[in-house]
Amino acid sequence: MKWRFLGSLVLAAMTACTPARKGPEPSAAHAAPKASAPAQPAPTAEPSTAAEDHADAPETELAQPPAASQPEVAIREIRVPGDSSVLVAPGETSTPIIYLHGRCGDPTAFRAWAQAGVKFGTILSIKGDQKCKGGGRTKWTEDGAKLDRRITQAIEAVRKELGIELDTERRLVVGYSQGALRAELLGTKFPKRYPRAVLIAGPRAPRPTSLVRSEAVLLVVGDHDAREHLSEAATKLAHAGRAVRYLELPGARHGEYGSDAPRVFSEGLTWLVETPNRIEAHPESRDAQPQRAMP
Repeated sequence: MKWRFLGSLVLAAMTACTPARKGPEPSAAHAAPKASAPAQPAPTAEPSTAAEDHADAPETELAQPPAASQPEVAIREIRVPGDSSVLVAPGETSTPIIYLHGRCGDPTAFRAWAQAGVKFGTILSIKGDQKCKGGGRTKWTEDGAKLDRRITQAIEAVRKELGIELDTERRLVVGYSQGALRAELLGTKFPKRYPRAVLIAGPRAPRPTSLVRSEAVLLVVGDHDAREHLSEAATKLAHAGRAVRYLELPGARHGEYGSDAPRVFSEGLTWLVETPNRIEAHPESRDAQPQRAMP
C-alpha cells in the first residue's frame, strides 16, 4: 500500500513536468488574418517628377463635365487618310489649336476646356503614333518631323470634310504631360508654324535652349500636382526676356483639369493670343543661340 502510494506520487510529478503536446499548426486558410496597413489611395496618373517614363501606365486625363451654364462643345471625329482619325471641335476663328494628349492618355480630355478654347480657334486632338500595351490608347515617339507632317495632314482633312477655313501656316499647340514635351519639341523645331504654345503639367521644365524663337509660352499645372519646376521655369524664362505666363488649375492633381478649367484657359488663351510678338519687334533675337565656349 505504501509503495503504491509512492508510485502514484512519482507518476503525478512526471506528468506535471512533461510539456503538453502541441496540436497541428493552423493552415493558411484558417489562420487569423494579420492586421494590414491602411490602404493607400491609388494615384490618378504617373508621378510627374521623372523626366519621362516609357512605361504604359495611363495619364488618365479626366475631362471635367462642363457646368450647366456652359453647354458641352460638339466634337466630331474626322478620318485622316493613312493615319488615325482626329477629334475636332469647330471654333470661331481659323486658327488650328492642336491638342496633344498625355502618354496613353485620353484624346477627348480637352473637353474640360473646349468651351473656352473654341473662342480662339478650331481644336484638333491628334492621337499618339505608338500604341500602348493592353488597350487602344497611344503615346508619342520623339519624331518631331513626323508629328508635324501628321498635323498638316489632319488640318487638310478637316478643311475638306467640314468645309471650313483653317490657317495652314500658323498653329497654336497645346500639350499635356508627355504631350507637353512634344509641344515643346514642335515649338523648338518649327517656330514659325508653332509660334505659341501651352505646356500643361510637363514632367520637366522646358529646356533653356528650347522655344527661344517662340512668341509666347503659357505654362499650366494643377495646384495639387508637382509644380515647383514649372513655376521656377516661368520665372527664369521671364528673366531671360521671354513672353511667358504661369497659371494653376485649382484642386487639380496630375491627370486632372479640375472644375475651374474653363476660366483658367479663357484667361490663359486670351493672354497667349493677345501678347505682342517680341520676335517681330526685336528681329535680332530671332536667331539667338546659346553662346559656345571658344576652344
